[in-house]
Amino acid sequence: MDQNRFMTKIGAWIHDPSNNWFKGQSNRAALYTLYCEAPDTCDLLRLESSCLNCGALSECKFGRKIGTEGPTKSSKSFYQTLQKWREDNEKYIGRLKSLTTYNRILRPTDISIFHTHS
Repeated sequence: MDQNRFMTKIGAWIHDPSNNWFKGQSNRAALYTLYCEAPDTCDLLRLESSCLNCGALSECKFGRKIGTEGPTKSSKSFYQTLQKWREDNEKYIGRLKSLTTYNRILRPTDISIFHTHS
């Protein structure tokens, strides 16, 4: 059963290895897609346009980040794959801001990252 069918897609980004500045990073393209169980009740998403799953170190129990590995830059399908991913996720790419130190610190009086379910 597909666990994402009850979640809403809230964001996506593409890792393009042709833009790597550092050696040793993956030389494969990757698509990362973010899903959320209740985006309407998440203050971090609504007020800050961000998600705990945007970072590599934190995780939200109400959401999911799914990575799809793609071809290497030397592959024939590299540019076609990137173009297809961009077209398929056009309204989700760039939608969320990355987490900053400011919004990583839990401020219970300002933002609640705990979803409320009715």
